[in-house]
Amino acid sequence: MISEIDVHGLTSEEALREVQKYIVYLSKKNINYFEIIHGYSHGDTLKKLFSKASNFHSNRVLKVLPCWNAGRTCVFLIDRR
Repeated sequence: MISEIDVHGLTSEEALREVQKYIVYLSKKNINYFEIIHGYSHGDTLKKLFSKASNFHSNRVLKVLPCWNAGRTCVFLIDRR
């Protein structure tokens, strides 16, 4: 099962805050990969926001890549076990 967070309809600030909280949650569960669902037609702003690891303001984000679906972003986290 893939871990995912849906940020449709959120502002950039709200989406970033929710994703940051999700990263903390996943860290506690030792999950190192998740997908952000931002949408592809109206999700352009969020897609750009989550296109770079540095935009997450988290030292846990290792790599960010486009997913197979244009409405999603794939996020790889650093394994801290």
